[in-house]
Amino acid sequence: MTLLPFAVLVSLLICVATLTAMVLRSRAFGKRALHAAPVATATRGIVFAFGTGMLPWEKESARRHLFTYLAGIIYHVGVFTAAGYVSWRLVFGAPAGGSALLTVFLLPGVAAGVFLLLKRLFVRNMRRLSVPDDYISNLLVNYLLAASAVDAVTGTFTPGLYLAVILLLIYIPLGKIRHCVFFFYARYLLGRFHGRRGTWPKPDLNEDAS
Repeated sequence: MTLLPFAVLVSLLICVATLTAMVLRSRAFGKRALHAAPVATATRGIVFAFGTGMLPWEKESARRHLFTYLAGIIYHVGVFTAAGYVSWRLVFGAPAGGSALLTVFLLPGVAAGVFLLLKRLFVRNMRRLSVPDDYISNLLVNYLLAASAVDAVTGTFTPGLYLAVILLLIYIPLGKIRHCVFFFYARYLLGRFHGRRGTWPKPDLNEDAS
């Protein structure tokens, strides 16, 4: 048991170092020269990318699959809750009380994860597009959420919880979960590019006509 927290920290360092190397490697390709004069400021595009641009009506796929969009939000709220709970566990030990209240966020997260897994399994188009990484990533995150919920209630499932964290941290750079870093990186680049072009946020056609 005394080695597990140390193993978590080692796994975290390896994960962070690997993701950092990936980001730096992606930047090694350099920047594409933009020859057109800017129409607006990149800042506006970046603010939109991380603000209203995240809302479902700004994304066709999310707008057409609102229930899945909401399930994704619940899933990620559960992940952030689990991350906070594990961090508290590592730094301060078992919470003095009230940790069972976290299941309000963790259990819906588990349910959302199971729903997304079943949808991938039973919706033909999604199943045909899926690869093993899609299922492994989902199962690892589901395990983390479930382990966090059990430990928050019982306070005795810490070894299983730390094992879930170790497995997830080791796998993050290998699979799609590395989007926990690249989502923000790519979103920033998109916002900067489209803000400069004046296409994010969408231009007011009435204002342009006047």
